[in-house]
Amino acid sequence: MTITPPNTGRRPRRLFLILPFVIFGVIFAAYSALWVYGAGVMEKEIANYIEDEAKEGRSIDYEGLTVRGYPFTLRARLENFIWTDDTLWRWSGEELHIVTLPYDARRLIFMPRGQQTYQYNGTSFDITADDLRIGLEDGKYSAETHGFMATAPDQSLTLSDLRLNIIEGEDESWVLGAELRNIRYQDDQERIGHTPFFNIAARYSPLTPDRAEIGSLIFSLSDVEVTTATRLELSGDVGIDEAGYPDGAFTLKLRNQRAMLSLIERFDLLPPTEVTQLTMSLNALSNNGTAEVTLPFQLRDGRIYMTFLQLGELPKIR
Repeated sequence: MTITPPNTGRRPRRLFLILPFVIFGVIFAAYSALWVYGAGVMEKEIANYIEDEAKEGRSIDYEGLTVRGYPFTLRARLENFIWTDDTLWRWSGEELHIVTLPYDARRLIFMPRGQQTYQYNGTSFDITADDLRIGLEDGKYSAETHGFMATAPDQSLTLSDLRLNIIEGEDESWVLGAELRNIRYQDDQERIGHTPFFNIAARYSPLTPDRAEIGSLIFSLSDVEVTTATRLELSGDVGIDEAGYPDGAFTLKLRNQRAMLSLIERFDLLPPTEVTQLTMSLNALSNNGTAEVTLPFQLRDGRIYMTFLQLGELPKIR
């Protein structure tokens, strides 16, 4: 006679306890494989980006590249990097971190760390920031910084916040939006200019090459000797003509011009006689600063005009 032991249910209960660990192990192994694959994709994307920059006449050099961040992120570190456009600017620093996610390794975020130097048009600036990020994705670019400071021996520029986004279309069009807060500039004579805010929205279409539409550009100018800041709003279209000078037409709306006029005079942007003439004209148009002024401007043939009145020469930018 065979005696069958009673079914205690231990095997199903034991399987129930082991199964979550088996599932976790499978997921962990799959995720680890994804991370390794993402690291390879990331290194390829960095190489492709450096190659694309070279085609545009810019170069990125560095001494070493390491990829870390397992398991949550992919973080590449370029040591002693130099990013340069030989004709205009050069950016160098101790470390450039490039961050992405294992499942989206084609989206790169550049995060410089340590001491940085930026050279532009022969002037060298030491760069520091509480946080600085530059994002690159197919057809999308972004930048964000807080506590930014650029200092040179004879001048400095600081801003508390910056957010910028650019989206490119398949037809080579683009849309730009930017927001800056608390911009402060000081020159070699310790003269200070302050812009509490600067917002811009613009777009470009290849149907009108060398020209961009400014849907809205709003900013303010403040001066320590004037209580109320000047508010300016600009809209129109600007571009570059065949000779390399700014070209286009725009409308400027202006309110409370005293701070702007004070800065123009302090920084010697116009001769004293022209400052006096401009002050008298704006006071007459704005009822001594109590009303908003709307002014039409044109940029053509290397000169800037208000209606038919020539205001000055424009610099060649290309």
